Amino acid sequence: MNKQQELKMRLDVLIPMKWMLDFSSNVEREAKDILSNIIELNQEWVAEVVNNGELRLTDVLHDFRGIYSEDEHFLPRIQPATPVQELNDVSNYRQIKVKYLGATDMRGSRVCIYEPKRYNDDTTKRVYLSYDYSVGCTQQQAYNYLISKGFNIVAKASELENYIFLADNWADEFRELKTGLIRKIEKEFPILI
Repeated sequence: MNKQQELKMRLDVLIPMKWMLDFSSNVEREAKDILSNIIELNQEWVAEVVNNGELRLTDVLHDFRGIYSEDEHFLPRIQPATPVQELNDVSNYRQIKVKYLGATDMRGSRVCIYEPKRYNDDTTKRVYLSYDYSVGCTQQQAYNYLISKGFNIVAKASELENYIFLADNWADEFRELKTGLIRKIEKEFPILI
């Protein structure tokens, strides 16, 4: 028995017989042909319906009618489950934070761009810029700086006192925060004899 045959059998058991007989007489087709047609039109929906025992029958019958009618404006009430992405498939980015520092008696307003330490023996890397009133936006000034240093910004976020940028600069493209230079990785390894 192939997958479509199994889905057809399980859907046939799920749909009430009287409802299916009435529906098949209204559309003037045999029930087995209607079931096959539903599976051809939306196999993912059928799989979700037959595998999920917590659905309301009224929703199932509503969707059954709508899928069979092939109405382009029809919206099903039951959506197939979205597969969960594996943790290793989620992209890992560098977090770079930005904070506005107000003026003091000794210094004018500044923007602090920093990358929190990632390891125990690491240190927080910081760059301080004078606040640029011509830009007028802390986040924009930091973004301009990072782009000018070659950072590949892929997302942004914010928290109470910080803006956050996520950069995709790892491995051979790992850029230093202050200089924007690509970090040289030692490629020579000692030979053990």
